[in-house]
This record gives sequence, C-alpha cells and structure tokens, in this order.
Amino acid sequence: MTSFAGDAAAATQSVITQVTAQTGGRFAHEHINTAGAADIEITLNLRGQKFHLPREELMTLPESVLLCLFPNGVFVDGQGNMVSTITGTDVITVDFSPSCLQYVLDTFRGIAASLPSSPTTSPAGSPKSLDASNASPAAILAAKPAVIILQEDLDFYVVPPSLIAHKPYVPLSDSQYAQSMASSNTVGGGVGGRLSRMLHRHPDSNRTRDRSSSVYSRMSHMDNQPVTLPEPYDPALKDSYNYEPPDYADMVYLKLGVGKKLLAKRGIFSALRRARQVSSAEGIPDAAHLPHGETPAHLQAAGTAEKHLLDMLCASGFNITDEWGSREREPSKTVISSLALVRLLATEENDSADAGNVTTTINPMAQKLLLFWRKPARKCWWDRLLIKGIEGFDPELEVKVHVRRMWTLELSVVGVH
Repeated sequence: MTSFAGDAAAATQSVITQVTAQTGGRFAHEHINTAGAADIEITLNLRGQKFHLPREELMTLPESVLLCLFPNGVFVDGQGNMVSTITGTDVITVDFSPSCLQYVLDTFRGIAASLPSSPTTSPAGSPKSLDASNASPAAILAAKPAVIILQEDLDFYVVPPSLIAHKPYVPLSDSQYAQSMASSNTVGGGVGGRLSRMLHRHPDSNRTRDRSSSVYSRMSHMDNQPVTLPEPYDPALKDSYNYEPPDYADMVYLKLGVGKKLLAKRGIFSALRRARQVSSAEGIPDAAHLPHGETPAHLQAAGTAEKHLLDMLCASGFNITDEWGSREREPSKTVISSLALVRLLATEENDSADAGNVTTTINPMAQKLLLFWRKPARKCWWDRLLIKGIEGFDPELEVKVHVRRMWTLELSVVGVH
C-alpha cells in the first residue's frame, strides 16, 4: 500500500501518521489459485452466510476489500486447514461481515449492469479489459466508470472513570443466592440490583463472598463464565446510589454503551472535520458552539492535510453530509468497521465564453485519484472523545475515550483488470 498522496507537501507536514505497507502486485491474480478453471464458482462462508461467486467476479473486487477478506493471503476451510488450490467443492471460511460484502457486490453489479452493451462486452456480460498500460488517465476515465472505496477501521479504548454509581450492597439468603446463580448462568439472566456488586452468602459455608471483588470478576471471565451486566441506572433512586470504582462487569457494559454511541455516528467526514484546520476566513466558533469535549485550541492545532483530503474527496463524488454505506461493530471487539463506495465524478462541466455553450472536461481531482488505482493507501490518526449519556449509566457520567482511526482509500475502475 502507498501512503495518501493528494498534496505531497501538505501530507508530509501533517501530524497524521503515514502508514506504508508493501504489496507484491495485484492480490487476486497472485493468490487465487483455482486449478486453471477460469469460470469456477468459489464458495465463501462469511460468519455462517455463504456466497457463491464466480472466480472472475471475485478477482474484480477492489484490492482493499480482498485484503480484508484474506488478510494473510491464504484460504482456510471450516476446520482451519489451509486450502492451496480452490476447486468447485471447497468452502472458504472468511471472518468478514456478510452485509458489508453484499453492499460491495450490489454496488459493483449495479454499475456493471448500467454499462451499455457493445462489441467490447464479453459473452459473460462483463466488459473486456482496457489496455491500461498504454491508455492515458483521461482515456481510462472517459472509457470506464470508476468507484472510490473508502474504509475506516475505528479502534476505541474506554478509560475507566474514577467512580460509578452503584446500588447499596444487599446481602442475600441462601435461597436467593442459589436463585441468582441460576439466573446468571442463563443468557440475559439477572436479578434485581447490580448483581456484580452484591454481597452473597455462600450456601456451603459461613463466609460472605464479595462479588464486587475484581479478582472474582476476572476469574469468572477467565473461566469463560457469562458476565452478568449491571442493572441500568434508575434516576428515581439517585439519592440511594453509592459512588465506587468500576468493576469488570461495569467496564464490559461501558464498552458496549460507548460502542453503540460511536456506531450511531454515521457521518463519513465528521471526524475528519474535527481534525481539520480552521482557516481565518472561517473563523473559530466560540466554546458554546463547539462539539462536546472540543476546544478552540484543538481546532487551531489541526493540520492542513485533512482539509485538502476533504476537498479532494468532495470534488470527486462525495458529499460533505454523506454517511457510511456499511457500518458495524466487529463481534467481541471494540472495533467498528465502515465502508463507503461512491462513483467517481470523472468529468465536470465548464461554461464557455460563448453564450449557451458548455464544455465537458476531465475532472482534475479524478486524475489525482488514479494514483490510488490498485494501490490502496492508509492514513491513521488518534482522537480523544468525551462521551456522556451512555445507555444504562448515570446520564451525567462522562467517559474519556481514545479513538484510533485508520482510513484506507482506493480507486477501482470497473471493467479494467
């Protein structure tokens, strides 16, 4: 992969970390070995959902998507065994979102179906490859439609708050303890009060077991026992809560709540706009109109590369208010994966000096994006958020969250291999 290009001078001055990874040639051509059968159908099992894709269609997927499907460049079956040669009977197991892959397939199939029929169309219905080695960028953009692929991998890290509201400890009788243990061993089970913070009387001894102990909580997790989530915060009982350090179950619940809050933020450029430099013409808004947790100093310190990237993408087909086409949290991880596919705006109309004459020229920003054709680029940066109103907790609880975002940008020309 190459680092984000755009304006090289601006990119080198950016505080955003440039991440470069080398890939040896076109992924699909090098790694998909199908025993010489060009029209073989490949079966992919994505988290229990199967996709039956022709080899030719799989090879035309963007490089960045193929790297997500097969991050190690190898294929494995349901038993975890490596498959060196794919046949029509093999089922390749892939840890990837099925809804995201369906979004990619629907987008590219829709564009391919909109192409006019011509002698350059193959019997299978897909356009023949353009000789890109001799064609100019203008010729490529004029002959074939292109799609901008923008991915975001968001890792979030919740900093434990110093104190969290807990209900007072409630000692349980032996029968109540047995009932609570039976409930906690069922999916979604639980009893009244914050079960993870209660004092339980063990039925086999006279000792009182403090389930609020972090040691107990961690041992339960290590033994693969289900974690009983705390009972949601009740504003009516505000005066009866105790404020104590969070335990393991609290942190699990906090991460789930923070994940929901971040997942609801579907705007593609909201984070990039947070990091951009605010020019003197725009002016810096007063503190009362800034997003929660943001300061004027934070806006002033941002670099210029973010604004250049934002302008380039919005001039090539994106809109400043666009949302992610696919966005979901990875199972059992504090990771949110997002993807947006937008058709490249290859041309632009210019008013001629003669009245009523409009000329069409190649969009200069589109030619810049050809730098990312078959060469996905990544850019990483860190952000810090302050999140309130987390589901199940005191609405006034403010949690500090560190966020690492990795953007991957690629251009795919439909019908060109």
